[in-house]
Amino acid sequence: MDAKPPHFLRQWRTFRNLSLRDLAKQAATTPSTISDLETFKLQLSPKWLSRIAPILQCQEGWLIDYDPNEFDGDLLEAWRQIPAENRSQALRVLKSFIPETAARTTQHRLFGALKGKIDIPDDFDDLPDGIIDEIEGR
Repeated sequence: MDAKPPHFLRQWRTFRNLSLRDLAKQAATTPSTISDLETFKLQLSPKWLSRIAPILQCQEGWLIDYDPNEFDGDLLEAWRQIPAENRSQALRVLKSFIPETAARTTQHRLFGALKGKIDIPDDFDDLPDGIIDEIEGR
């Protein structure tokens, strides 16, 4: 199994159908600099991330963490278009599609972590109505 590369700059550039020259021009640098970044000869520093991510229409962290070819691009594009102030609401809506068993497992983990820090009944089903929403800040 191949190790995860330090970043996915080349994948994002090709995903956005940009040549080395196109990205370099938009980033006010040279194609050789972009090539050196893509081949890990130069470090993809925070300065480079903040300059390149907007051109590639992604978040800075996506360049480091995600290969755009390994998941649904439509989902990324939709998420990118959601205003930052509405993303927590969008995330709650997406989580509502998670099957109940997975949601309850997540809630059990949350309460397991809180047990002893606040008074939580031993039986999960004995929790007062609305406590989950209150704890999650809804």
